[in-house]
Amino acid sequence: MGEFYKIILVILLSSVKFVAGPPFAYYNNKYDFTFIETVSYCVIGGTLGVFIFTFFSKPLFAIWHFLKIKTKQLFKKKSPFSDPAADIDTALEIHYEYIEKKEKDHHLFTPKNRKLVRIWRKYGLAGIAFLTPVILSIPIGTII
Repeated sequence: MGEFYKIILVILLSSVKFVAGPPFAYYNNKYDFTFIETVSYCVIGGTLGVFIFTFFSKPLFAIWHFLKIKTKQLFKKKSPFSDPAADIDTALEIHYEYIEKKEKDHHLFTPKNRKLVRIWRKYGLAGIAFLTPVILSIPIGTII
């Protein structure tokens, strides 16, 4: 693998999950990066990730929403019943059966969300920015 591809791989990995970039680049035997090169590529990757997810989050969400809808339409369950047919020579009887739909429980306040809100209220933007590279991933921290 060429040197350019190694650098791009470390930058891309650091742009999504910053904490994984330095160990991957520095301790991998195939990559002969010095400490300064490793830090530089990881900082470039983290900065690139924040830039991309800050300025291109709306188009990324639009693409995600479009793909989600198209996937639902593609795998939509079809009814196992045929279209209704009526015999007009006899009296027509119509029977309805009530089927109770179970709706999914949408947990808006999960323990993870509560922790994030607590950090946001206590430390503000600085707390989220501090925890983003280590605990959160760069996309999640940028979106928050």
